[in-house]
Amino acid sequence: MAGVHNERSAYKVVVIGDMGVGKTCIAIRFVTDEFTTQEPTVGAAYLTQSVLIGRLPVKLQIWDTAGQERFNGIVSLYYRSARAAIIVYDITDRKSFDKAKDWVQKVQEEVHEGIVMTLVGNKADLEELRVIRKEEGQALAESFGIGFLETSAKSGEGVPELFVDTARRLVEDDQRRNVKPKKRGISLTMRGSGAPGEKTGCCLKFS
Repeated sequence: MAGVHNERSAYKVVVIGDMGVGKTCIAIRFVTDEFTTQEPTVGAAYLTQSVLIGRLPVKLQIWDTAGQERFNGIVSLYYRSARAAIIVYDITDRKSFDKAKDWVQKVQEEVHEGIVMTLVGNKADLEELRVIRKEEGQALAESFGIGFLETSAKSGEGVPELFVDTARRLVEDDQRRNVKPKKRGISLTMRGSGAPGEKTGCCLKFS
């Protein structure tokens, strides 16, 4: 690939939220550009996807965590070692929004400073059923000093932007701290929600 750096940055990204908000669907939409309904995740599922930020290849190691209450302890093990956290709620479900507040607080209290965080209102295609106004989500994100975006895993709206923005912020954070990217091999695999080791998709390019 001409003009692309040979070195590659790899970052662990954890997706957190209440059961049924569409965490798995968001991750799969980004990796495969497809929408499929999924059974609730047990523990965590692992996917990877690569993007280009400028000329730098960036590999996102996406951990899709379980939303059931009984897995909260397991989820905390994943976000404590993550470089980025995506906190998802369902715009049609007030309970999931309240739970998202709790997750943001919990991550900020327990994880190192500098973790890249984004609050995401999913199911934006269900506008007629909306109970959480976009302004309400934006205000909550601003109060915590984190990013905000609405998405629809069903239509794909906002999903590429979510992960590309996350990758860009991670690269910029490393550049500010003068951290050199790690050398990684090119790969794209999906586990947990699909067959182990199944290769799908390709490297996505964004400027």
